Amino acid sequence: MSGSIIIPVGARVLVRRVEAEVVSKGGVVLPDAVAEKDRPHEGMVIAFGTRCTVPLHKGERVLFGAYAGLPLAGEDKDLVILNEDEIVAVRLPEAV
Repeated sequence: MSGSIIIPVGARVLVRRVEAEVVSKGGVVLPDAVAEKDRPHEGMVIAFGTRCTVPLHKGERVLFGAYAGLPLAGEDKDLVILNEDEIVAVRLPEAV
């Protein structure tokens, strides 16, 4: 899909998964197999369809289920198209 533009239609959201942590909270370096298995179910909103009722903005982080969405094949394996109802929460920045 190199060079193509993806525009979600209806109530769908295009999300880029966030990078998996390769070091645990305790400072242990995780092997690639573990890091891939424990991929986060969080992503950054890239685009959304015109029928989305959830107030989303580009760049916001959203949380979704482990098996939610349609992963897109191609060079950028971190892109997922979610149905609006698969988003379980929006992560807001911490208050300063």
